[in-house]
Amino acid sequence: RFKIFCHICTLIYLSKPILLSAFHFQLMKAIFISILFCVFIQSGYAQLSKKMAKDTLIWRQDSGLVKESVKAKHAGSYPYAAFTAATIFFHTKDKAGELKFYVEAIFLKSKSFFMKEFSAYILNHEQIHFDIVELHARKMRQRLAEKDFTKINNVRAEIQKQYNKAIADMNKEQEKYDKDTEHGINSAKQQ
Repeated sequence: RFKIFCHICTLIYLSKPILLSAFHFQLMKAIFISILFCVFIQSGYAQLSKKMAKDTLIWRQDSGLVKESVKAKHAGSYPYAAFTAATIFFHTKDKAGELKFYVEAIFLKSKSFFMKEFSAYILNHEQIHFDIVELHARKMRQRLAEKDFTKINNVRAEIQKQYNKAIADMNKEQEKYDKDTEHGINSAKQQ
């Protein structure tokens, strides 16, 4: 539908029909420019999405972090052996008039780093951090699935509230995990 509309607007704009009044012509011109703007925005978003896809791992049951998952080089001082940049990513899609929620645990390769040499032990510690993110993404998915959004006046505010809760709970559990394992030093509590 969008492509057909673009073609129609393009044809109308380019042919500059004589029957249109100056007002209607300006209106059509504004619509055409708006559509071009949307196309450029979509194109920019698509390029950003491709870049994100190369830099982002989505948590999967059958695959975990590997040495190559960690891409950043950290030049400053950091008190721990590694840093995992992982969070909950939330987005929606309109599918056939129905709003679908997507909540995913993501790992950002270009923001995650090892301070010291790589070790499988350190990578396992960082994997558990990523697993904690997935746990809270699942909890958020469950809370959203249980909500009857037809009875909620401000859907956006409710979704933001659920997202904020998921992030806050996740951060508390990440801190507890690092405290319990002494940031991975206590191998008995690592698992």
